Amino acid sequence: MRATYRKELKEFLHNNFEVDESDLTSITSKEGIILTDGSHVFKAITFLKERDKFLKKYLISINSKSERIKTHISLIDTKQTILHTYFQLKALSSSVKKYEPTKMLDFDVFLSKNLVIIKTPYVDISRYTGHREDEIITLLKELKEMGWICFDLSPKNLKLTKSDNNLLLIDIGYFYIPYYEKLYKTMCRRAFISMKFACDPNVKHFLRGANKDESFSYLKDKDKYKDEFDSFYKKVVNDDQK
Repeated sequence: MRATYRKELKEFLHNNFEVDESDLTSITSKEGIILTDGSHVFKAITFLKERDKFLKKYLISINSKSERIKTHISLIDTKQTILHTYFQLKALSSSVKKYEPTKMLDFDVFLSKNLVIIKTPYVDISRYTGHREDEIITLLKELKEMGWICFDLSPKNLKLTKSDNNLLLIDIGYFYIPYYEKLYKTMCRRAFISMKFACDPNVKHFLRGANKDESFSYLKDKDKYKDEFDSFYKKVVNDDQK
């Protein structure tokens, strides 16, 4: 199936962007098929059933009566995964173009027969190793201004540009939903964990804890980190911060 999807992506790129197959190289990804011609990156999202299973479980775990959350779950239950993902990413793309955030790349999204395809500029990047609080705060503020949440915010999705050492939320995919206050604070906890423990071998465990545990009980010196997070979160939500 993956070979079929790869062939469909290459045909789409040839027919719509006149990109020659010989000019394309692969980029490793667990979320889909990614090819680049050196100028742009083309990402075909293919693992939609896995995403929907994870997303539904995550939303149900919130135990929220929010109509917005219920709507997301009902859309997932219709099994219209490709259209659901396409229209959601089209809305996110429109928000990025309107607000022009400094911590996300502009992107376009296209619909093929079996694929949702994302096109972004190619950027040389390096690994994010933690800290950079001011830039993380800027990212969180920009997401809120646009009205979106990345519920998979983690060190692996944060990168540094080699040209100007700018922090970017680089991974555009299906782990985005419209703004919801409770989930926004969860995203902020994940951002805090990413800052503090980006290189820690237990970071995945800590990120899972951040999804539900507001007291950071899974960390040593939990009271210390809870105080640090509270201070960090105040900076994030302070709209008057200059």
